Amino acid sequence: MVADLTGAKPNVYYELGIRHALRTGTIIITQNFDALPSDLRGYYVFEYTYSEKAHQYEEYYARFEKKMHETIQALSDSDDTSDSPVSDFLGIIHQRVEKELQHEKEELKYILDKLKEHFTHNFEVCELILGYMKGGKQKETERLAVVDVFAIDTVYLRLIAYNWKHIKCDGLDILEKIVIRQRRLFNEISVIWTALHANPEQPELANSLFQMLEASSEEEKRFYEFWDTQVGSAVDSIKLVKHGKKG
Repeated sequence: MVADLTGAKPNVYYELGIRHALRTGTIIITQNFDALPSDLRGYYVFEYTYSEKAHQYEEYYARFEKKMHETIQALSDSDDTSDSPVSDFLGIIHQRVEKELQHEKEELKYILDKLKEHFTHNFEVCELILGYMKGGKQKETERLAVVDVFAIDTVYLRLIAYNWKHIKCDGLDILEKIVIRQRRLFNEISVIWTALHANPEQPELANSLFQMLEASSEEEKRFYEFWDTQVGSAVDSIKLVKHGKKG
């Protein structure tokens, strides 16, 4: 859009303000550059001369045409499309939002990586215990395998307690179901395993633990399949939604 501010008409300035608030890509022209407000002079503005004499029309029009083409080309080639104080301000806001979004993405990725790490530890412990129950022997120097649900709780609490401003975590409701279901199973395994280790002559406890460990083994397959296909790709695809070229 081209706005001619010659004469400083209030309605033209009002319309220009609306344009600046809605979209970038405005060129300002005027017959008196010094009459322009100082905060508009540094953008895509040029002064032109008009003559009412017919014999000067071609000359003055050629100058105007050349300057207009140069300004349009400069606007088109520029990496910064800001054309007013309004888009400058919105650009600052946009940069701040992008920085906040990047920080939130890093925080979310850290949380999810930690959750996966703690789940992996517990799955490995369950496999180790299952191996003992299938006939493997625990070395005398080997420490008691520990299922750690506290680490999962701590990291998951960080996920749900974080003040997300730009990332919508509604899509992680499936993760919530998996975390809760598997956490409960890990917790039961931990309690029974500890009790069984202290009182090995308990066949009912052993049978119950064996079934839970096998269930956890099946859960492990679904967990990693879900994680690789949905959680990881979801984080990588998070982007800031932009409205127009600025803001």
